[in-house]
Amino acid sequence: MRKSPVNYLLALVIIVIFWLITGLLLGGFFSDSITLAEKSSEDFYFEYQLVSGIASLLTFLLVSLWFVYGSDDKVLSKQNEAKSKYTTFFISCVMVGVIAAVVLFILNASEGIDIVSSMLMFVVQILNTLLAFWLATFISSPSNVENIPYMAG
Repeated sequence: MRKSPVNYLLALVIIVIFWLITGLLLGGFFSDSITLAEKSSEDFYFEYQLVSGIASLLTFLLVSLWFVYGSDDKVLSKQNEAKSKYTTFFISCVMVGVIAAVVLFILNASEGIDIVSSMLMFVVQILNTLLAFWLATFISSPSNVENIPYMAG
């Protein structure tokens, strides 16, 4: 499962599953439970799915970049550099989640969404990117860097 293209396909499946949970299921929950001032719940749901989907695509891009980097044989002699690179990708996923949440806040600034729902959306967007990235890299990183993802080795 650590060979290309199987690792890419597995990562894509993992990220799609996270998007289905966070984008569709939780997006539906938010659109049904949040009272909006002007926007219809269908419009909110569409925007939520779109933002979550874009965040998921960016997560897949970061996972793919990690796989490309990790499959290079030169990485074997530079494990400390690989750990640093992994941390950079990991933090980038956090930033993608934060940006997705901020975009949702901006799109719905005039809707009067309560603070608890806003914080839940914030946490869900970060989990959408962060956990998907970690699980995909934990399960299917190339063998050169299979022990680099957090809690892998």
